[in-house]
Amino acid sequence: MNISTFSLSAILTVILAGPTFAADLGRAPPPAAMDPVVRSMWSGFHVGLNAGVGGGTTNYPIAATLGPVAIDGKGKMDASGRMIGAQIGYDWVFSSRILVGLEADIAWTDVEDRFALDGSATVNGVPVGSAGGNIGTKLDYLGTVRGRLGYVVTDPWLVYLTGGWAYGDVKSSYSAGISGLGGVAGSTTNFMSGWVAGIGTEYAITPDISFRAEYLHVDLGSADLFNLAAGGLAAGMRVEPAYDFVRAGINYRFASTAPATALQPAAFVSPTTFDWTGFHVGVNGGYAAARNEYPIDVGFTTGGNVVGIGGTGRLQGSGMLAGLQIGYDHQLSNKVVLGIEADIDWADVRGRLGIDGSAWNGGVPLGSAGGDIGTNLQYLGTVRARLGYAVTEPWLIYATGGWAYGETKSSAGASVSGLGGIGVSKTLNHSGWVAGIGSEFAVTPNFTIRAEYLHVDFDSKTLWDFTAGTTRASLKLDPSYDLVRIGANYKFDFGAPAAMVAKY
Repeated sequence: MNISTFSLSAILTVILAGPTFAADLGRAPPPAAMDPVVRSMWSGFHVGLNAGVGGGTTNYPIAATLGPVAIDGKGKMDASGRMIGAQIGYDWVFSSRILVGLEADIAWTDVEDRFALDGSATVNGVPVGSAGGNIGTKLDYLGTVRGRLGYVVTDPWLVYLTGGWAYGDVKSSYSAGISGLGGVAGSTTNFMSGWVAGIGTEYAITPDISFRAEYLHVDLGSADLFNLAAGGLAAGMRVEPAYDFVRAGINYRFASTAPATALQPAAFVSPTTFDWTGFHVGVNGGYAAARNEYPIDVGFTTGGNVVGIGGTGRLQGSGMLAGLQIGYDHQLSNKVVLGIEADIDWADVRGRLGIDGSAWNGGVPLGSAGGDIGTNLQYLGTVRARLGYAVTEPWLIYATGGWAYGETKSSAGASVSGLGGIGVSKTLNHSGWVAGIGSEFAVTPNFTIRAEYLHVDFDSKTLWDFTAGTTRASLKLDPSYDLVRIGANYKFDFGAPAAMVAKY
């Protein structure tokens, strides 16, 4: 089950449009013009922090010529990782509720694409040596300078488009070694720049503090990794990284003249109390970073000796997911909230290594070939408990954890022009554990928005197993995921206390 960018956009549209829909249920629409005092809440300088996950695909274009023969190809690996950083900006808000702003941010990341393989050998149970190697590219940090164009849908709630310049340090490296014989290693670091574009939403919980969630696509252009010229041979390789990020953040806004009552416009019912007790259903969308490990075990007997070889291959991966959740919460008198929730997400989280190329002789095509190998997450579900604390009546922070399950599809394929191709695949059902943290805010008495981080660790499953006489070999898959999701819930009145109006 693959999720398209269109379907994720549909989920995010529901999340972004939800507060408007909820506020319109039995309430007047927001005024056409903003109160000047409330305008001051969104206008001016802000600083804040952000964190999230990201990934993408790094391409490695390759070109070589030797006399009349030319080879042109491309390697590619999927990337994944986390980021944490800070931002500073300035916004102007007009009476028409249009916001124009400028923002700069910088974040540390461990986002990388990397293929790694290591192993060791034994004879009659006695270690005799080990070897390993890896190759890939890591984004050390990422900065952006972006314009923002937004609309203040209701006084505390902003949606916006953003885009501009992106830059960062990209380090490509390789290493290989054999125990007792030493090893080789090399790296090159490029400062790269390109463009960034995205969409986001921000919600003010006080006139000075706002929470946000945003999606960014970053393209850092192209840079040389190496160029070689020797005799009639000329060869070169480039690196072309592109990334997607989903991150959540918090801002502090300076110089607001808006009082606390500024967040109680007529579009909202000015309330007395809010209770989290009750059933809820909702939608979510987000981004996941994958780490796929492939344990390898080989054994055979030769010359009366039992030889064992064990190792692990590793590939990164990333992609989008979107789905639904249902749950029930019970708020105790001391602001502690206990709950249970189940969700199911359709996913397109890919971790693949691929290469393809073509050859010419004197400009005449000779043929082409290609192949790839990797694992895709098809869907992900969880059943989790929630333990939360109502910091203020409409604002909940929580820890969550429980059981996770899902489906992966691992495949490998190769093709040669004129000869056809081959491919194998295997689908596995997994289960494991999930844990994370989140924050949820009640926009109306029946509508809440949330952002959460989850770590999922699945069990190891066998991809391939072979036995013939004294020879045995096996390959397993051991996947884990980090994901950031934003979501929206509708909270039902049944199963909840009688008086339930929100306080802002």
